[in-house]
Amino acid sequence: MKIDKKIIAELTGYLKEFNLSEIEYAEGTTKVKVSRSITSSSTAIAPSETKKKQEVLTLLQNLVEKNLLKLVKKLKKVKPL
Repeated sequence: MKIDKKIIAELTGYLKEFNLSEIEYAEGTTKVKVSRSITSSSTAIAPSETKKKQEVLTLLQNLVEKNLLKLVKKLKKVKPL
């Protein structure tokens, strides 16, 4: 299996940008999970962090929807046995 370093780099960027401890992406039979340890002096989440996490969730939902649409189009082209 060839590892797509661009996806890993992009997910790593999201970890840092949105201060996440873990992020996962799947396409077809390929699944990539990137995680890191986060130490914090406070357990409370600032409103800006909540907004950033919501933005990440929205981005991921858009990716999933986009890939589902591609999959549906491919499946429509498949001829039945």
